Amino acid sequence: MDSEFPRARQPNGSLGLIAEEVAEIRQTLMTRVSQLKSFIQEAEVSAATEAQRIEEIRKGFEATVAALESKIEEKEAVLQKESSALRDMEGNLTGRIFDLESRVQEKEQLLAARDAELAQLQSKIDALRFPPQNLITLREEDAVPVREAAEQEVVATRVGSQENETGNDNERLAEEVQRLKAEMKEKEVLLEAREMEVKMIKQSMDKRIRELESIVKRQAREREKKSRLVSFIGTIEKRN
Repeated sequence: MDSEFPRARQPNGSLGLIAEEVAEIRQTLMTRVSQLKSFIQEAEVSAATEAQRIEEIRKGFEATVAALESKIEEKEAVLQKESSALRDMEGNLTGRIFDLESRVQEKEQLLAARDAELAQLQSKIDALRFPPQNLITLREEDAVPVREAAEQEVVATRVGSQENETGNDNERLAEEVQRLKAEMKEKEVLLEAREMEVKMIKQSMDKRIRELESIVKRQAREREKKSRLVSFIGTIEKRN
């Protein structure tokens, strides 16, 4: 009887060991579940923070794009205004140059008329030098100095006046043309600089947009990974 009693108690000892193992497993599972819950809470907080950060980035992105678009519109408006002013100035300068060319042509015609007048005057002087036979003339030795003096005085007066006036007009016209050309060149350089500035602003805006899009896409991928991890942990918790 005594030898059989320990054998009768042996099943109870095995059940106790199994119960202890089950308790340990349960405790381990509860600890693991608690850790998973803590991790899930941290992930949710991180996801909420990340979502808020993404929203702030999105708003900042939209504000940056709006500011850049406004700046570009402003630059384009200024550029359009300056282009219009330049076209008006070019039209005005073209008209003034045409007017100057017309004045030069008139001066040339006037010079031709004066040349003809000088030719007629020379003919009259020649007529005085060689008068008809039936006219009364001064003595040869008296008439020659008088005619030569008159001839020289008239020619000198006409030619001097003509040369002075023509030279002054041509000089003024040349200076005016050079000034107008320089003014047009200055406006063209300014317009090119404005166009380059607008181009650089657009390039900077495009680069900034690409950077912000890359940040948003990367954060969206990270958020998706965290969401999958949370879903996976939730599935494990339901199974346990």
